[in-house]
Amino acid sequence: MKKTDSLRRRIIGAYMTFAIAVSAVFAVIAALAVEGIEEKLVDERLEEVALWAAPRHTGGMPVQMPAGLSFHHGADIPRSLRGLPHGVREITVDGTDLHVLAGNDGHGEFVVVDHDSEYEKIEIVVYSMFAAGFLAFVACSLVLARFLANRIVTPITLLSRAVEERQDELPCLERDDELGILARLCRPHRRA
Repeated sequence: MKKTDSLRRRIIGAYMTFAIAVSAVFAVIAALAVEGIEEKLVDERLEEVALWAAPRHTGGMPVQMPAGLSFHHGADIPRSLRGLPHGVREITVDGTDLHVLAGNDGHGEFVVVDHDSEYEKIEIVVYSMFAAGFLAFVACSLVLARFLANRIVTPITLLSRAVEERQDELPCLERDDELGILARLCRPHRRA
């Protein structure tokens, strides 16, 4: 009985290892997709705002930003945002997560700040959905693995028990697969 339990465990273990490996591959792909979407939605938005706002500021025109965005130039840059390397980055200032684009327009340093990015909330929801999907997939895989292991191991267990007990009638004799062949080979020969 111990050998069949071991075979059953190995089948379940192999199936679960495969399921977790597949899930890990999809998790990496999903994380790369989410980060790519963030770059597309947030980073490019900040760059577009900078391309629109910097020339207006240089020309002395008013720079009115949509809600949640702000543009700061030169001395107007808040101290907490000064000296940032050029490019887009996520930073936390006074407990608030910000997406910030720092750059230079030829007339001085500037920053574009996204104060109210909904993307962070969306990102949390997306990752939570991926985590729930992962757990559901692993749970379904475990149920399926146990079912398949039982379907595979139960006939083997019945046949091995019958052979061990030297029963006259062996199970699986009618099968056309490997178990049927094995059962017919193990069948005791009757003496005439």
